[in-house]
Amino acid sequence: MKWKTLSHLNLRVGGSPVPLKTLQLVDRLGEWRRHRVSTVQEYLSPSLTKIPAWGRLAKDQQGRIGILVTGAHFGLLKLGGSPHAQSHLFVSLDALSKRALRKLLIPINCELIQSQDVVLARETEEKPYYLASRLSIRFHYPGCPRGGRISLKNRVMFNTRGEALKAGYLPDSLCRP
Repeated sequence: MKWKTLSHLNLRVGGSPVPLKTLQLVDRLGEWRRHRVSTVQEYLSPSLTKIPAWGRLAKDQQGRIGILVTGAHFGLLKLGGSPHAQSHLFVSLDALSKRALRKLLIPINCELIQSQDVVLARETEEKPYYLASRLSIRFHYPGCPRGGRISLKNRVMFNTRGEALKAGYLPDSLCRP
C-alpha cells in the first residue's frame, strides 16, 4: 500500500476513506460504548449532522496501523456526547464496525496485534503487490477475500498495477485495485 505522510500529525495515511456513523470507544467509567460520529462545519455546533465522518488507515512511527477518523470534506468531527468538535481522532481497529473494517483492510496484507487492550495491525510486507490467478482474468489486492482463495499453484504476483494490466488482467470489482 502507498502511504502518504501527514506532517502535522506524524502519521502516514493510506487507502480510500470509508464513511463511519458510529465508533465503539471506552467511556470515563471504563465501559465500551457505541458513540454516534458525524461531520460538522462549526467548532461549537450544538447537534450532530447526517453527514458521516471518514475513517482511513493510518500508520505511526512504530509501524502500528490504526484508524484516523476525520470529518468529511475537511469538516470537523463530532462525537455524540461531546459538546465540542475536533479535527481528528486516532482509534484502534476494534472501534469500528465489521463492515467498515473489512472495507479498510482489503488493500493491505497485515497481521493483527494487541497492545494495551487495543487491537492494532502491522503490515506484513511493506512493498505493494497484487495477486491474480492463472485461471482468471482479474487481479486483486492481497487482502481481498477473492484473492485469498487463489491456490498457491495458480497464484501469479505482480509488483505494480501496471504490470498486471500489461499482462492482460483486469481489476477486480470487489477490491478495486
